[in-house]
Amino acid sequence: MATRGMFARNAVNLLSKGRDRKLPFSRYIFVGFNVLTLSEIKIFEKLQARGCADFYWDMASPAFSAKGNRASLFMQQNVGCFPSLYDLGELYPENPDFPKIHITGVPSAFGQTKLAGQQLDRWIASGAVTDTADAIDTAVVLPDESLFIPMVHAVPPAISALNVTMGFPLKNTAVSSLMSAIVNLHLRSSRSRGEWSFFYEDMRAVLTHPMLQSYAPEGCNALLRLMVERRLYMVSAALIAETAPALAFIFTPVTDTNGIDEVHDYFFRLASTLREFTAGDKERMIENYFLDTYLIELENIRRACRNWKISMKDTTFIQLLQSTISSASIRFTGEPLKGLQVMGVLETRALDFDNLIILSMNERVFPRKQYSRSFIPDSLRRSYGMATTELQESIFAYSFYRLISRATNVRLFYDARTLSGKNSEISRYIAQLLYLFPECEVDHDLASFSSVISEEAGLTVEKTPEIMAKLKEFTVKGGRTLSASSINGYINCPLSFYLKRVCGLDLDEEVMDYMDSGTYGDIMHAAAERLYKELRGSRHEVKITSEILDSFIKDEIKLDTVITELINEKYNRYPAGDRTPLVGECKVLARVMKHFLILMFRAEKGIAPFDFIDGEHKVRGTMRITDSLSVNIYQIIDRIDRIYPSGRYGEGLGLLRIVDYKTGGDLTEFKDMDELFDPEIKDRRKAILQLLFYCNAYAQQTGYDGAIRPQIYPFRTLSTSGLPPLKYSGEALDDYRPVNEEFMERFRSTIAEIFNPNIPFTQALKEDSCTFCSFKAICRRNPQ
Repeated sequence: MATRGMFARNAVNLLSKGRDRKLPFSRYIFVGFNVLTLSEIKIFEKLQARGCADFYWDMASPAFSAKGNRASLFMQQNVGCFPSLYDLGELYPENPDFPKIHITGVPSAFGQTKLAGQQLDRWIASGAVTDTADAIDTAVVLPDESLFIPMVHAVPPAISALNVTMGFPLKNTAVSSLMSAIVNLHLRSSRSRGEWSFFYEDMRAVLTHPMLQSYAPEGCNALLRLMVERRLYMVSAALIAETAPALAFIFTPVTDTNGIDEVHDYFFRLASTLREFTAGDKERMIENYFLDTYLIELENIRRACRNWKISMKDTTFIQLLQSTISSASIRFTGEPLKGLQVMGVLETRALDFDNLIILSMNERVFPRKQYSRSFIPDSLRRSYGMATTELQESIFAYSFYRLISRATNVRLFYDARTLSGKNSEISRYIAQLLYLFPECEVDHDLASFSSVISEEAGLTVEKTPEIMAKLKEFTVKGGRTLSASSINGYINCPLSFYLKRVCGLDLDEEVMDYMDSGTYGDIMHAAAERLYKELRGSRHEVKITSEILDSFIKDEIKLDTVITELINEKYNRYPAGDRTPLVGECKVLARVMKHFLILMFRAEKGIAPFDFIDGEHKVRGTMRITDSLSVNIYQIIDRIDRIYPSGRYGEGLGLLRIVDYKTGGDLTEFKDMDELFDPEIKDRRKAILQLLFYCNAYAQQTGYDGAIRPQIYPFRTLSTSGLPPLKYSGEALDDYRPVNEEFMERFRSTIAEIFNPNIPFTQALKEDSCTFCSFKAICRRNPQ
């Protein structure tokens, strides 16, 4: 409605209308002023001329008599122009002394609050704080409002009453950050076919917010799981309401974008519903203040728009609300004459305390570096008696020296860090106490944090009886199973195997807006499997000729259809068989997949005709490791077929193959078993280990004792290398049996090590193994 200057001018004009104008009170007493503006001087003079004004000035500190001290720059003039009606000389000793002051530098902002809490404990123990239930003789002053929350948590439990008389920026609260996340959620929402949807990143920011997690953890976690499991990038409002009805009030779309009524009603309903969660909960009393202030600011904007008939779009209203919140301050209410006083600097005017703690005694914090935002040049401000930087500095200096003047115990803390860009320089007031007032009794020290630097030991998990009981589940028929990939995982990192396979822990995958390599590989496997299985039908096996492979190559419509259905099912999470046209990245990757499938069919023409037996073949059973140990195994073999190296197609002449599709850069040669089992070997041949295990598992399941060729299909190099055979010591490995005895000895030894109670689960020997591990944060590993 008006600026401060307008209010002051109106007051002066009112008093200037004549002495006959009756005032509501017969006496006006002014206390706590120091630097007076021109309008304040005019008001004082008008009331003084009427004989109804009385003035009191506090000049108790010895700093006020020091020449050149800004604290008394204006005070002597004020005392001369506006004398007090009564003599309060007993409050002003002729030669005032400084109290004993203890200054401590702390290399941490929050660390200051911890030491302040410890100081309060010491004052309680020594009796300096006379009444812990009503510590009104003690104050904690916070020039930096951001330390308010940690200071409240640092107050000793013995102090049961707390009175806060300072403002706290609403933008620093959990309410503000939650509302900002919700605003972003709605600004990026979209409407398609009459249905509103929200972007997954915005939903994650809202659902993982600590404030919302404390209110409705079940609903938040249910929606987070839904997005991961179904890989949802845009989540509809209807699906949200169905999955987490308790959170539907947050994800209600604002449909009217041309007015403020609906968006106001949404945010009012949102804040009011959150307020209901905190109602009656003493532990969330501070959040009550935050939400109440938010509602007040929301209503102020709505009232102003109605009073002045202002219309705006919803986005403008939201931006105006966010701007208002960023500058709003929460005013706490309490019992003024009871409890430990937590105050801002200006709230200490005219108040004295026996025990005083002041935090953040750093330049640009106290005194605060701030300038009036004005188009009026400084020279004009001085000419017309308006506020300047000198007035501001004098206000802070007076507030500091007056505050410490009558205290008995004074503790000053400052941030002693010397980081670039930080406010680490000590306040000018500390420097003045140390160097300009030698009579002041000052103790100055630096707080330190003890730290012990020791060589970091690797993390290990000993195999306790409880862990051995979990491992036994892999040996009980019908229990948990091991696979080749899990054994590879153990060789890479036993600790990861323990967390993932034994404990069943697995961090949720992030919802990614791109196709990762694992999903890409799954789709390629499934496409090859579907084409061959559809051709085989219900038969045990089917003969694949060059003509059939040519038909696959030429029928691009068939290939496009299969790939589209699989991408929609496994990546877009649509129902099986969905043929929604692909767009963007999916469309590009579909072409790449078709290209590699055609390359595979062309390469296979070189071994045609052959028999396709099965794809995604499941092997489940028990494998004997030692006389006393047998484990459950479960494995899925990508493909089983039979080729005819002699070129003569006929029964009894073929060679069985176990094929593993690989879309990565897996190597197809090895010179010894160490390259399969040694975790320190670079580019360990994990795929070859897996293939040899497939051969053993299939032979054990079917009782087949003939030759089996392990074969890797390296899609990445099909165009240059075709279908190369596995090579062992430089020779083609057409049959797994010559190396099987040595392989199974090492394989059984690895599994026996897993079940050995004397061998703990340890971290990976090579940090390269941790690059893509979900648990590297737990292990404190950060491989580049």
